Amino acid sequence: MKIERIGNTEQAKEIEALMQEWSEALYEKDAELMAHYYSDDAKVYDLGTQTETKEGYKNLWIKCFPYFAGNISVERQRVTIHAADGMGFLYGYSRVGGAQTDNPAAEAWFRLTVCFQKINDHWKVVHEHVSMPFDFELDKPALLMEVPEQEA
Repeated sequence: MKIERIGNTEQAKEIEALMQEWSEALYEKDAELMAHYYSDDAKVYDLGTQTETKEGYKNLWIKCFPYFAGNISVERQRVTIHAADGMGFLYGYSRVGGAQTDNPAAEAWFRLTVCFQKINDHWKVVHEHVSMPFDFELDKPALLMEVPEQEA
């Protein structure tokens, strides 16, 4: 996966490493470790719900784990990380794999924005927003089965 880094590249690489560690925790279904990377009052707006605490975030994933038979993989595309002065944000496309369902939505890509702040010398997620585009004519989500082409 190619990542575009803007601003302080060293801080962007630290954020990238944090995201890799989070992905490994997700793979193992370790909600406690996943939540470790979030601030106590992280605001998370997920596809089906939202929470405003680290504990709520952890519980969100604990409720999701039964829908996955084994390990959970994560894939990201067109990722950009901006970082400077102890603040950073990442945006791109992501999807998780391993869901026990025939629903095509389980294979869809979603849009992801994550905001980071360096707190006590450690990067923490302070805000996360996961979304899918919505088709207003059909009155349903517009599933992204492929990552959209980058505009010129």
